[in-house]
Amino acid sequence: MVAPLNDRGASRAGCLVGVVVLILAGYTAVGFVGAEIDYRALSSQVQRSALAARETPDAGVAAQIREKAAELALPPSAGAPSIARPAPNRVTISLAYPDSISFFGRWHWVIDRRIDVDQTY
Repeated sequence: MVAPLNDRGASRAGCLVGVVVLILAGYTAVGFVGAEIDYRALSSQVQRSALAARETPDAGVAAQIREKAAELALPPSAGAPSIARPAPNRVTISLAYPDSISFFGRWHWVIDRRIDVDQTY
């Protein structure tokens, strides 16, 4: 049996609170999911650059990564990879950057992102 509503409509407050909590959770998830998508896109670009490193000089590899980081509007440190060739047929690419997620322009969450790729060709 359903409880009758009183004249003030107080029984609907529970539903309203639930909807507000759901909206806030969705807004928070969008911030985190967007940051994760950007991280994965940059990580994918680093992987592709490492695969192409056989024919591409270090400056070209760095430029490809820098362009992708700029396209994603990531911090400048995301476009500054460390590239090493420890053996004639091997390349290692590393980069780290802080990823900042803001909520309502007031609360900020900083995640330290790191990408390391070791590719043999």
